[in-house]
Amino acid sequence: MDSYRFFTSLFLSAMITSTLIGSVATADENPQVLANQAFGILKAKCYSCHGGEETYSGLRILDRDVLFANRTGKPFITSGDPIASKIWEVIKEDNMPVSPDDYVTPVPLTAEEKETLRNWILAGAPIPESGADRDHISRLQVLQWIEEDTDDLDSRDKATTKYLSLVHLHNNPEISEYDLRLHRAALSKALNSISLSDVIVLPKAIDKYNTVYRIDLDDYRWTAHKWSQMLDHYPYGLMPNTRNKAEYELFEDIERNLDGYFDYFTDIRADWFVAKAIRPPLYHMFLDIPEYVEELEARLGVNRFQDLKKGEVIRGGVLVSGISSQNRIMDRHRSNYGSYWISYDFQIESGKGNIARYPLGPDHGDETINRFCFTHDGGEIIYRLPNGLQAYMLTDDKGKRIDVGPTSIVADGARVSGTTEIVNGLSCITCHKHGTKRFDDVISFSHAVRHAKARELIDEIYDVDAIQKVLERDRRDHLLLLVETIGPFLQVGEVKEKAIDSFPEPISLVARQYDKNMTVEDIACELGYENSSKINLNDDDLIDLGLGLLRPEFADRPADLVYKRAMWDSIVGGTSVYQEACEVLGLGQPILRKGTLKY
Repeated sequence: MDSYRFFTSLFLSAMITSTLIGSVATADENPQVLANQAFGILKAKCYSCHGGEETYSGLRILDRDVLFANRTGKPFITSGDPIASKIWEVIKEDNMPVSPDDYVTPVPLTAEEKETLRNWILAGAPIPESGADRDHISRLQVLQWIEEDTDDLDSRDKATTKYLSLVHLHNNPEISEYDLRLHRAALSKALNSISLSDVIVLPKAIDKYNTVYRIDLDDYRWTAHKWSQMLDHYPYGLMPNTRNKAEYELFEDIERNLDGYFDYFTDIRADWFVAKAIRPPLYHMFLDIPEYVEELEARLGVNRFQDLKKGEVIRGGVLVSGISSQNRIMDRHRSNYGSYWISYDFQIESGKGNIARYPLGPDHGDETINRFCFTHDGGEIIYRLPNGLQAYMLTDDKGKRIDVGPTSIVADGARVSGTTEIVNGLSCITCHKHGTKRFDDVISFSHAVRHAKARELIDEIYDVDAIQKVLERDRRDHLLLLVETIGPFLQVGEVKEKAIDSFPEPISLVARQYDKNMTVEDIACELGYENSSKINLNDDDLIDLGLGLLRPEFADRPADLVYKRAMWDSIVGGTSVYQEACEVLGLGQPILRKGTLKY
């Protein structure tokens, strides 16, 4: 059975031409030709509704796991059998539901496109392998690059220089060139989204393949202590052992080059960093997000009470928002670094949760006005960092920081965190990928307040025109910063002129890909092998680690027989299964970590 792999490969850098898409591919066609043609069709006709960060019908057209997963009713695709495939059932009769998005209209497939997809399924639904011809990069080569780079470092930079790597993804033939570009963009965006610096700083590649990147902690205003706290969570730390003499000698050279500042981690996996540093506890730790919203506002120069008292806040209210079925109020205040948005969210819409009856609040310091104040149950803050990018904080009804929004109030239909939970940082970056989201205030013309003084304040702060202007301005500013942060990695070659908001949000795609179930080939790439033939899955020590379930004789078993990422990277007793597997295979010695950071 084909491996289950999340793919952004429909955005392959080698784009499928319209002529290729339009021709009919037969079932005995070269598998890669069939795969490229089928994926070109799916990208052109299906991705707008069934891809990216938000999907309809639970279908991610780029997600191998979803396409072939066991599910109630037919799988979306049953390899080799169009009749048993839900996708074919829908497209053969043009039985496509009307899109719930007014701006997206499903485009019917031509007869030729349908036939190509049918033949693709008959041929086993192969996946494009656009990275199969890349040079394999060994662990020895990575250490050589880092040794050469550290040898040239200025003495003032040795304490703060760190390296992040995409080598294992470069070595994986199932990862396209476009996938790699997305990972580079995600790394840059992640670094700058948790930066305390007032400028955008891009990571610098030290190799010709753009797989190993150097950063300086000072560029992001991070201390060595913060980096060390992050390393307490890192499950891939490995030191060469004396059995690998060449690697061990390079490791010692790097240690000497860094003059006592070496922390024994030569490089950190960039995909792990993106997936983990953008969610709690690391997200809160890097940004020093305080425990209570009042502390954050004091730091940012925001005084909501005074702004409300003076009417110097712009407010809007909606009855249904994108992440909640309950009504919601959003305020915009000024801060030291630009905009400061705070939402007031509700678990129920009756009583003081009904914003049409109680559109003021949370406290105006006026007994009369306070008769019309809502009582909220939580909130989300979107604030500007010194470099201009957005940061986020979720709070409960008391303004205390929380890691995850209660699903009774807010939920993530895109499941970017793996569940419907809104996870601070990751979920917010996904939702606000292009900055502030447009919304239309309904309270200014529909509220039920008759009291003259209260109505006067409502008319002052619920300004429909003003809120549209600031939403558009904040969004425009954010897009300009995205051009600076991720543009150099995405706006290249034939897509150099493509608008930055036409690309997928890279952090969420990398986080989702990192969390995917693993195949034996994935594991081989992560261990540094060119293919899985170097791994003896019948070895008792590897079986003890649970890797025996990936043995070839089990390949025809149910699709849920997989090795999960959490099995591979969770730190238990100071080490992860990855580290233990490396030790068993003689690839290195684990660096013990705590894995227990609280913030």
